[in-house]
Order: sequence, then structure tokens, then C-alpha cells
Amino acid sequence: LGSVISPDINEIARETNHKSVNIFADGLANFMWESGNKNYDEFLKQFWKEKGINLDRHRFLDGSGLSPLNTLSCRSLTALLAAMKNNHEFMGSIPVVGRDGTVATLGKNTGGRIAAKSGSITGTRNYAGYFTSGTGKKYAFSLFVNGFNDDQSRAVRTFLDEFFTKMLALKE
Repeated sequence: LGSVISPDINEIARETNHKSVNIFADGLANFMWESGNKNYDEFLKQFWKEKGINLDRHRFLDGSGLSPLNTLSCRSLTALLAAMKNNHEFMGSIPVVGRDGTVATLGKNTGGRIAAKSGSITGTRNYAGYFTSGTGKKYAFSLFVNGFNDDQSRAVRTFLDEFFTKMLALKE
């Protein structure tokens, strides 16, 4: 027999968000889920409703987001991120575009002003996180690009690089 001591939950969250470890994401979801008499979908909706975010129009079957039956809009995800912007542990778990994690090779010219979590599966590239304006104001964002084929992957990547650069140039 032996014992294994788990890393701190902040370390697990950071590893999850930097490397897109879906089994960790699902594990974290199950860790926070108070499974008593609610299914995960009901739990998550109630959890965010208490924080002022209405997710009633969406469906959540797992914590990793891999189920094709999960639904979430850019608007709802951005509202959720806006609600989390002052949570320093959460913010510290998100990789910096152009520097680390799954977004290390994207947006090389963004100067560390964008932190984002990527999500991808065949024909889909999703990014959500925060960017800091030229005046220092922090904004939440989400972007979903869906339905493209392998021949379009390079064009999608070019679009995303340009999008991130232009996002930083927005005038307030």
C-alpha cells in the first residue's frame, strides 16, 4: 500500500488550462459538483445563476466540453469570464497567447496582453479569455470558429492571428 499526495487544486487547474488535459477538466468538474440530487447540467446552471450568469439555454453533459451535445454561446461564455476576472487563482491558470500552453504559437506579436484557453476538435477552434487594452482595461472575450475542413486550417490560423492583433488595437 502507498499514498499519493495530490498537487494543489490551483496547480491542477493551471495544468488543465495550459495543456488542455480534458480528463483533468472533467475531474475538476466532478470535484466541484455536489452530486446529491442534481445532475451535472442542473448543478452547473444553479452554480452560475447564484453568480448572476443565466445558462438556462445551454446544456452541459461533461466538464471537458468534448461531448457534441454540450452547448454554450460566445455571449454566455464571455459573461462567465467577465464574472471571473477578479479571481486571481483562475486568472493565473490561463496561458498567455504567444508564450505558453496551447496558445504559445499563436499571436506572437501580442506582447503578452492576451491570456486565453483554447479548445479544439476536428473542424473547430475556440478561444476564450482576456485581453488588456492599450489603456490597461481588461476585457473578456470568446471566439468560436466552427465547420472548417483540413484544407482551411491555415486560413483559420491566419485569421486568428490577425484577429488577436486587431483586438488589441480596439479604441475604447
